[in-house]
Amino acid sequence: MTKTKFLFLSDPIILAFLIPLFYWIYLFSTTEMIMVYDALSFERFGSILFNSGWVRFFQTKPESEPLFPFFISISMTIAQYFSVPYQFIQKFFHMGSLFLTQLLSLYILKKLNVGRSLIAGTIFYLGISPALVNSAFSLWSEIMTYPFVLGIVMISLQSWKAILHKEKGDVALHAVVLAVLFILITCVKAIFEYVFWIYCLPFFYLIISSWIKRSQRILIHSCLFYLVLIFIFYSFLLSYKSVNQKMNGHFVITISGPSLLYGTVAQRTQPLTSKEFFSCLASIPGQGVCERIFDPPQCFHWSLIAADQIGYTKLYELNNKGVPNERISKELVHLTTLRIIQNPWQYAFLTILESFKMFFWESTKIGFVHYPVWLSKIFDFSPFKDGLRFLVFLITFFSVVYVTRYILNKRLQIFSDNSHENSKADLLFFILLFIFSYLALYSLFHINTRYALPIAPLYLILCAYTIHKITAKK
Repeated sequence: MTKTKFLFLSDPIILAFLIPLFYWIYLFSTTEMIMVYDALSFERFGSILFNSGWVRFFQTKPESEPLFPFFISISMTIAQYFSVPYQFIQKFFHMGSLFLTQLLSLYILKKLNVGRSLIAGTIFYLGISPALVNSAFSLWSEIMTYPFVLGIVMISLQSWKAILHKEKGDVALHAVVLAVLFILITCVKAIFEYVFWIYCLPFFYLIISSWIKRSQRILIHSCLFYLVLIFIFYSFLLSYKSVNQKMNGHFVITISGPSLLYGTVAQRTQPLTSKEFFSCLASIPGQGVCERIFDPPQCFHWSLIAADQIGYTKLYELNNKGVPNERISKELVHLTTLRIIQNPWQYAFLTILESFKMFFWESTKIGFVHYPVWLSKIFDFSPFKDGLRFLVFLITFFSVVYVTRYILNKRLQIFSDNSHENSKADLLFFILLFIFSYLALYSLFHINTRYALPIAPLYLILCAYTIHKITAKK
């Protein structure tokens, strides 16, 4: 029996789950959530749901998506029963989400035939990554997105196979599951409403290609899948927005998107001096890098807070002018379009530049968590924090380029047959599609480090696959 236990604990994948779990338990009892900015907003909306219910939630100006505050309200309910702070319960939810992320990543890595040692290393890093662990012990909504992102990628591949090889019932069921996953993640981050459209393009392409090839069975299956997917997703979305419009006058999921978009575009379309341009360039690796080279006020110009201030100033200006609530979002989008037209090339260039921030996702200094003193000293140690951030950036960027090149070389074979190698290529294609869809849309806004975290598990999977391919060749 002792020997069996020893063999069990010697499995690197088991250890990759166990060691981070002990680390989380330690952090659970030694960390404290810092309640500022969006965290205060999430807490406020969670309190509204806990104290007054959904009617009051909808009557309030929609400054937050609903799912994360809903889980906070559940934590508050449980905490009241046990007479403990609700953050105590909330940490359990967050740790569960990170553990589920590890499990789903394990499944995908096995599908890609990555070696056990690399799988163990990836699962282990998922559990100790300073950025990902930070999201589990702060009151920010990114932690909820990880399982949904991985679930969407997994179901997408299974959906494609169902369309090609299974019966109508299976096709419809996969469409329902994918629609529900997109509904859930959109209720955490509203931007996924638009990621949905880009991400579903391959399924629309399948309709066109099967019609051209006169493949009646695949045409029927792909049309069924696409219609069920669109119907369920937008039935919920339009219903939710309609309730918002009826209760508070805003036909949106959250009102913050249009104002932040305006503020970001205003930043990028203002006339730039050479110093302003280079400070923009220096801010790509992070605000701290910029402030080592330029004055803090110069760097503040390119910060999220500055973009928010510009956006909310314009929002209040429209409110003071008496613009009806239902027209404010459209008016902000219209004003944003006018700003882009005034300086389109500069805007396009700075937007492409902004996208590179998505690869600088790792950080020991995201903040919003009080750590033990010894751990704070490690996280503040410049060679460690800067070295880790830059190293992870290099590996992530190289892996995305490597896998993109691999997929381009396989472009004629993707989705063409059932070979094992093509199945891996299909899965990698959906991973890249999700990353680039998310990256392209978020680049329209100001990118903060934590905004890259929803796709960080996908990055790590690509890193593991890239290392596997390179070492296998050698």
